Amino acid sequence: PIPKRSRASSVQQHSSVPRLNRGGQVMLRSCLGRLGASVLSTPAVPTTVFSPVRFFASNKHKKLISMAKGYRNRAKNVYSVALQRVQKALQYAYRDRRTRKREYRKDWIMRVNAASRQHGVTYSKLVHSLGQNNIELNRKVLADLAVTEPLSYKAVVLAANKAI
Repeated sequence: PIPKRSRASSVQQHSSVPRLNRGGQVMLRSCLGRLGASVLSTPAVPTTVFSPVRFFASNKHKKLISMAKGYRNRAKNVYSVALQRVQKALQYAYRDRRTRKREYRKDWIMRVNAASRQHGVTYSKLVHSLGQNNIELNRKVLADLAVTEPLSYKAVVLAANKAI
């Protein structure tokens, strides 16, 4: 070990013995300023430090762990647990892509029904009369018209009412 020195000897910048701070760490001489500001470098006593870089068994593992980012606990960094979590997440995603389409359609139907009832027609009668008059507007367009263009929607309802 490096012997401790007095405060007066530690001010010298060009000594052959490296300068130590109170924690026993070597200070960089090139980074010391005019005021003697201490910049810490490596510790004086070598210690075993694990590298923060993660090495994977294969690119397949690396890809799967990257897919598990944001998961909690071991699901984000242990391959076997992450595999189960990612597989389940992909199942949920597959299922919910279909559920989302159903939910949108339900929303459009509710909006069209609410808007058509303001004009005295139920949803089912409106859709039936639209089909009979060969007015090919889908539910998405009808819902958008009902919200953004109420006068245009009223014209569509009146055109459909000719068959009722």
